[in-house]
Amino acid sequence: MINEFEFLINNIPGVFGKKIRMAYWRRRLARSSFFSMDVGCRLIAPQNIYFGDNVRIMHNCCFYANNAKSLKIGDCVSLNSNVIVDASENGEILINKDVLIGPNVVIRASNHYFDRIDAPIRCQGHTGGKIVIEEDVWIGANSVVLPNVTIGKKT
Repeated sequence: MINEFEFLINNIPGVFGKKIRMAYWRRRLARSSFFSMDVGCRLIAPQNIYFGDNVRIMHNCCFYANNAKSLKIGDCVSLNSNVIVDASENGEILINKDVLIGPNVVIRASNHYFDRIDAPIRCQGHTGGKIVIEEDVWIGANSVVLPNVTIGKKT
């Protein structure tokens, strides 16, 4: 859950807000260098999140890494508004350098078990998977990337 202090930090407008967010989240993330984060973003389990250099995050993006194997974002990655990157529930996500991610994209590295017909899906647990987005890739608006996928550079 996001606490009140993080809610305030994440919603300070302007250049001052970006500087405050970078200072605060750099101390909480597993690894980070210079990054820019607009208002309204959420980071759950930041100790499991790695940001490379020059990561640009637009408003209302969410990063989930609770019970994650890893969530790593490489250098010079740009995430447009409303992107969800979710490695929770034993998922693993690796986004390499020079990747562009359009608005409203969902990247989720785990899925629900659904084998049993005698139990609701919500009660059956999750299975983790891995997503790799290789260098110099553009993921267009409103895309959904699910577990066990590698997206490579066009050759």
